[in-house]
Amino acid sequence: MRIPMVPSLRGGGDRGAAPSSAVPASGQNRAAAAESGQGMIEYALIGGILIIGAVAVLAALSKSINELFSAISSTLAQY
Repeated sequence: MRIPMVPSLRGGGDRGAAPSSAVPASGQNRAAAAESGQGMIEYALIGGILIIGAVAVLAALSKSINELFSAISSTLAQY
């Protein structure tokens, strides 16, 4: 069985002739690209969830954080 060849992105040369750096057009390349894209989406979702969680925690603790910094500020103002 003959595997069809497609030119690589690094190749150059004539459009009509297949360059010497031709690579097989297989489903493996497309599957690897799809898995890479899926991984990027997963990382983006995890990052988004972490950001939303951090904002929620800071919003819940904002009053106590403000009181803590006010106490530090008043203590430092005495010196």
